[in-house]
Amino acid sequence: ETLAIAADALDDVGLGGEPNVKKFLNRIAGLEVLRQRLVFSLFMSTLDDVITDAKATGEFEGSVEDIKATSIELKSEQVIATDSSCGAKTELTRLMIDRGVSFNFIIETIAA
Repeated sequence: ETLAIAADALDDVGLGGEPNVKKFLNRIAGLEVLRQRLVFSLFMSTLDDVITDAKATGEFEGSVEDIKATSIELKSEQVIATDSSCGAKTELTRLMIDRGVSFNFIIETIAA
């Protein structure tokens, strides 16, 4: 029943055709809150299943990650695979990350 309600909500806002995430997220904003929750819950559940399947078959491509640290040092870069059809390279990058606080920062903070 919940899936049927969510499917009806998608049809109500014109999202029954080709998938488009940006359009989808903009359109569900026009739904009543209960329907927003149902539709978004269905979306997240479906997205989780797609990602799980992609990881299981080796088709998952990770996303860009922000790294926050007091210092970041490049340790090495290595090409670990090259796509035979287009020549795209997959690289492994190793970083040394310090997420701590410097001794001088602690002394300055205590003195302040």
